Amino acid sequence: NRFPFPSVDPDGWRLPVTGAVITPLSLSLDDLRALAPVTRRVLLECAGHRRTEFSPPISGVQWQLGALSQADWSGPPLGAVLALAGLAPDAVEVVLHGADSGPFAELAGTHSFSRGVPVAKALHPDTLLALDMNGEPLPKAHGAPARAVVPGWYAMDSVKWITGIEVVTEPFRGAYQELDYRWQPAGETGIGARIA
Repeated sequence: NRFPFPSVDPDGWRLPVTGAVITPLSLSLDDLRALAPVTRRVLLECAGHRRTEFSPPISGVQWQLGALSQADWSGPPLGAVLALAGLAPDAVEVVLHGADSGPFAELAGTHSFSRGVPVAKALHPDTLLALDMNGEPLPKAHGAPARAVVPGWYAMDSVKWITGIEVVTEPFRGAYQELDYRWQPAGETGIGARIA
């Protein structure tokens, strides 16, 4: 998590699915639980795992070993939720918005932790909206009531405490996509220097 755990009331929680979709949705936790769940054993690794080994040093939590964990995640595939909404033909990314938010050093205001993943990855059958972890309801510390699990990608794309899914027709340019948690070749700076 980038910020302190947010407070999310599962009883009143709704998941809007908006943007470049045929039918915008607002789903409850019960709606998601009514979709056929799948379970995947997935290892999630922080992009900063072994950050202390970088030379020259880089900013962020100075992880040595241990910035990873494995669990059995269960819930509907993200693709099943997107199928309910129907994707517009020009959709390119699916943005996952999290409830955790705070300041970003280079920008004014408060910014939620949000990440965009390409439509093909969002539709992959192993990409989940996890509601359970190791056979139990998702704990608050791990993103309850719902989080993304994006296997094979660094854990920052497995957004926790999901508050919305937004389908977009251009690459997402949020602070935690363009300015942080990205590979930036030497000499490139600022928004627009993104490597997909």
